[in-house]
Amino acid sequence: MVDLSTEYANKIFDTYYSYIITGIEAKTSPLYIRTGNVLLPLFSRLATKLSSDRIIKFLNLYIKNYIEDGRYYNKTDISTIYNCLSIQDIGSILELIYSVPINVCGDEDILLPQLGFTAYNVSKEALYIINSGLRSVDEQISDSAYRRLVHIYNHLSLVDKESIDTAIYEWRNHGELTINKKYSLKLLPYNNIVDKFDIKNTIKDEVSKFVSLDKSVDGGSLSIQNMTRNLESLYSACEYITTADNERIIIAITEFLVNNKEKLCKDDSDSIFGGLRIFTNQFYNQIYRYIKSVMDWKTIRVDIIDNFVSIIMELGSYHLKHLSIMSLLLPYSRILKTSTLIALLENHLFSSNAIIRNDATNALVVLAENNVGIQKLVKKIITFVELSQSESTSNYIDILTELFLIKAVGKEAQSEIKTLLNKLYNNVNQYPISEEYKTDIYYATNKLAGVISVLGSSFSPDMNNTIQMWKNFSMDENVFNDVRVGFEVGEVLSKKVI
Repeated sequence: MVDLSTEYANKIFDTYYSYIITGIEAKTSPLYIRTGNVLLPLFSRLATKLSSDRIIKFLNLYIKNYIEDGRYYNKTDISTIYNCLSIQDIGSILELIYSVPINVCGDEDILLPQLGFTAYNVSKEALYIINSGLRSVDEQISDSAYRRLVHIYNHLSLVDKESIDTAIYEWRNHGELTINKKYSLKLLPYNNIVDKFDIKNTIKDEVSKFVSLDKSVDGGSLSIQNMTRNLESLYSACEYITTADNERIIIAITEFLVNNKEKLCKDDSDSIFGGLRIFTNQFYNQIYRYIKSVMDWKTIRVDIIDNFVSIIMELGSYHLKHLSIMSLLLPYSRILKTSTLIALLENHLFSSNAIIRNDATNALVVLAENNVGIQKLVKKIITFVELSQSESTSNYIDILTELFLIKAVGKEAQSEIKTLLNKLYNNVNQYPISEEYKTDIYYATNKLAGVISVLGSSFSPDMNNTIQMWKNFSMDENVFNDVRVGFEVGEVLSKKVI
């Protein structure tokens, strides 16, 4: 695909598109099976080089077949198609996607485009589908309807919101108050007149249930899965948790970690089913989300915070995610020191273990958001990207993008970015890595250039020339479509933070 031009890809599409239609219409024939197994996935990948009008034409056919028969629907295929479309083109297909019946082919809804960074509208028909879905007695359909709604709710008109709000109230006041129903409180806050449940008593009961859970891991994962699931349930309504209840939750988490530290410290992730570590990582992910949601840590007793931090630090030495949690609690703990955390970051930032590396990079962003000095580490990341030629290179470029978006790249480091962008433009094609990883690097760098094009107005003319070079790259129709869109994504993300 690398050497395939858009012109030639379009010719292939125009030649064989009619064969796909014929194959799809032959539902009872072996030709239909071959079309579903071979041609649909093949043309989804061809979208990386097709013109946008042909991609949309193919997507229409793909969705039509999905509605008629979901056997050959594949999330990877449709995700590839979405990733090859510009933001404007994504807007043009929303009507098609949101008009698909909810869960038409089973227990799971069609994959939706990731559109969180821009505004868009949907039709009355699409809203009707969501509205009806929320009122469905089938819990899987109502949950899928809610997930559709999350993408569009903040962009609805007041009139449309009024209609949808009525459906939300009916949905979350019927039957069990599930996690998704509590998540809906983030869209439509609790109303003590319309909502039939008492949110304060509900949370009190859930906290009491959480602190009384079995806190021993005896040869299985059930207890840690229960802790994770119940902590997510609390997180889903975190805005309604009192300080006293937050303290009870933190004490319970601390007790669980202390009681089971000998079992949790063992890294059995290489075992055939992932071992206990896979569930421990899930629990840590939920702990981080919960910790981040606590409104005011200054109201939490310091001894409770320090006891929690102490066990997190102890278990962290066994390759458990801990730096993100520690970075959030740095301003509130007596035992955490900035210098210690920076030193730990430096040791973990370039780890070969992806989980540890991602934990460190996330912690770096948290520290930057809290105005902790990180410029030494920023320069190390720039140097690493310049010298590395690996599958993880794009991840570090993404870190630079995140830091730019929160204005955490200092002037000295900014001056090195121009050289970095030029080197990447000229050298990536010669890197001794697969084409897949090369395209990841191109996409990440293109997005970074898009961010700088908006946020870097004070840069030198040389930098402006470099950014223009990447913008021209993004307009080259022979570059993979899912790489070209990176520049536009960077521009949109930047305009969001201005």
